[in-house]
Amino acid sequence: MVQMPTGTGKTYLLAAYVYDWVKRNESIVWIVAHRRELIQQIKDSVEQIMESMDEHISENLSDKVKVVSIQWLSQNNSAVKESPGLIVIDEAHHAVAKTYTTVIRDYPKAKILGVTATPCRLTKHGFTDIFDILLQSWTTNRFIAEERLSLYDYMSVKIDSEEQKNICSLKKRGSDGDFSIREMSEKLDVRPSLQRLCNTVLKYAANKKGIVYAIDIDHAEHIAEFYSQHGIKSIVISSKTPDAERKQLLKRFKDTDSCASGNIKSFDDIQVLVNVDLFSEGFDCPDVEFIQLARPTLSLAKYLQQVGRGMRVFEGKKYCLILDNVGLFHIFGLPSDDRDWQAMFEGKISGKGNLKQAEEDFLEMPSLNASLQQDFSPDERTEMVSVMTHDGQRHDLDAAHGYKLIMGADGSVGVSDKGGKEILPCIYRKIELKLHGIAKLYSRRKIDRERPWIDLRNGIRFVLQPKLLKFEFLQFSTADGVNLYPRVQTRVMDENSFVTEAALVHGISDGLRFRNFYIPNNEMPKLFVFKEKMDNISLFEDESGKLFFKQKWKAELHPILLEEWINEKKRWTDMVEDFEHRVKECQKTRLFRYPLPVELDCGCNLSDYEEPLDIRITRKDKKVYNTFCRDIRLGRWKSTGSYTEIFRQAYGIRVVRNWEGKYLLRTRFFEKLSRQEDPKYDYAELLDDAYLHLIEDGKEYYVDLGSKVCFNQIPELIQIGFVKFQKDNDMYFPLDYRLSRCIPYRRGEIVGGNDICFIGKHIVLLKNHQSAYYIRQRYSDDKRFIICKNKDAFIGETQYELFYDNKTPYEIRQMKH
Repeated sequence: MVQMPTGTGKTYLLAAYVYDWVKRNESIVWIVAHRRELIQQIKDSVEQIMESMDEHISENLSDKVKVVSIQWLSQNNSAVKESPGLIVIDEAHHAVAKTYTTVIRDYPKAKILGVTATPCRLTKHGFTDIFDILLQSWTTNRFIAEERLSLYDYMSVKIDSEEQKNICSLKKRGSDGDFSIREMSEKLDVRPSLQRLCNTVLKYAANKKGIVYAIDIDHAEHIAEFYSQHGIKSIVISSKTPDAERKQLLKRFKDTDSCASGNIKSFDDIQVLVNVDLFSEGFDCPDVEFIQLARPTLSLAKYLQQVGRGMRVFEGKKYCLILDNVGLFHIFGLPSDDRDWQAMFEGKISGKGNLKQAEEDFLEMPSLNASLQQDFSPDERTEMVSVMTHDGQRHDLDAAHGYKLIMGADGSVGVSDKGGKEILPCIYRKIELKLHGIAKLYSRRKIDRERPWIDLRNGIRFVLQPKLLKFEFLQFSTADGVNLYPRVQTRVMDENSFVTEAALVHGISDGLRFRNFYIPNNEMPKLFVFKEKMDNISLFEDESGKLFFKQKWKAELHPILLEEWINEKKRWTDMVEDFEHRVKECQKTRLFRYPLPVELDCGCNLSDYEEPLDIRITRKDKKVYNTFCRDIRLGRWKSTGSYTEIFRQAYGIRVVRNWEGKYLLRTRFFEKLSRQEDPKYDYAELLDDAYLHLIEDGKEYYVDLGSKVCFNQIPELIQIGFVKFQKDNDMYFPLDYRLSRCIPYRRGEIVGGNDICFIGKHIVLLKNHQSAYYIRQRYSDDKRFIICKNKDAFIGETQYELFYDNKTPYEIRQMKH
């Protein structure tokens, strides 16, 4: 049995082998096809190929080579007089069927050659009873890399889409082990589903020529009718279509120009051919630009045969678009993924899709959680997402197959890329070049003896052959599964430039920030080196020396000139130094210098406070007030002073005026605030929000009674995240009981988020937590932190892991000692 991906020339190989057989043997050859529709196509192709090898071969071709369908052979086997020396089975994954095994049994001396793209069965039935060996060609990716197959864009429904939900709910199975046709039809051959199919083509494949695979004939007819009503010229070909009409329709479809230029205007043009299974095997129309999957299946063979119809190369065709409206990607992966064909050939594993994994992925989607569920409309729920683009695929293929060995003048070897750029110099005795840019190096150098394996993309050396892992947009190489090295084209990484699984748990959709590097989310990942930082802005440099800056929690990189950065850095440095100097001065000059027995338990407004019961005020005349306070210990009233004006108490203090017209501060019981000093003011007044307004020696200022900080004017009250601040020019004083209100911060030092606020270099406030947290360790991605509740570290302290990315609520968990 020979395995070759769909569209890579199985018919040509078959014809070449038959030609060789005919020249060397007298016995006849049977080429057996799965369906009668393929007979003439195979016959024409074989004749054309063999005549190109030998123009005289056609004289006895019809006598020695017969192309028949398995159905005809089964029905007429007893009447056949000849015995073949070679039986060639096209689409040989059907060869284990009884119709085939009967024919093979009847001709035990015949050699058997099978050709197929998919040597697998749903039932896990192997092929070793019929074939002795499996010969495998290049992988699909290699054929694409060598431009023998087309690049492709793959779009699929989201895992939480309505269509995927329907497919995961399919419980019944047919006799072949695949989904039940009746159940599929009941759930998917309905108007909302047809509308979504049509909208997908209109949005992503307008004016492209394509093939749609339907569930059954009724479903195919409903799709074609719906498409035609919406301006998509469509026809159905099924087993019910008469031969003459089928040939005519196929000719019209094949004659329709490739539609990228929007040329579907002729009456005879057909944009979309809708079928059931007729054109999943053997059908050849290389200029097909899109494939739409509207029929779920558990059969890997059927999936690959269907998408393979669009992956043939054609002049002017840049790529094929695969529209997976039934989520087969979630069951099988991508069409170009590597498969273990040998294990399937031997019957060790089946060619059956992993529906259970798709169901688990669906059930784990947050949108299904009752607390988070949203009311999606059908269109929103079935919006297609891009799984892979041809540009990204080309980049991956260049990395996988883009290297070659080069020879030095002295016979030593090195490595270059396909463009001829040297990757490794010619200093090695031998190099084993593996797929995907992995190589084993042989030389007398110590590093090549101790760590012979190298990832040619990132230059990392390994003791053992590394494995490749893919996570979201980025590939990693690893020898132990623990230290993961991002695969980007660079030579600035070293053995310490790895990430662990913990760095990937929350995803890397905004790029990967690790160690001293940053890799943006891009189809062609590129490494940027961290240079320095100003508050929440970081500077990076690419390997060409160009500079870029990035804001915290933002993915985008913005170009900047070195001179611009230097000027901005100087301005920032001067500003920080000036600010830090003023903060030191603030501790000396801005704190109110007299004691204030403030009590703010009742609130921060004047109306929240009443006069105490243990005071008495008498009026001597119009200008004099005598005050008394009840001495509970002696059981009598004692005089506390005489004043010309008395103001209501609040916050535990009050303002009075003396005979000189000066304003004095007293406790709420008219006691002096200090025995040593009794300052006099030109003006004093208590204000709402716990401020004390003073004019002293002509200087006016306001005292925040909660912090004792003096301001030239009442500061602006602002909120950053959930924390309130007093803003005094460029100084921000936190109004939070967990922090000192006397220490100001710059705006650049404060980052507020969803129920979280980072203040200064080390402080984190979490809403509804009783104490502040202090950062012990900050990871380079600025999303993960090790924090604790104590400002000063000590052995055995309780530590917590904190994650916050400014998009989702923070996560915190206690670490184990």
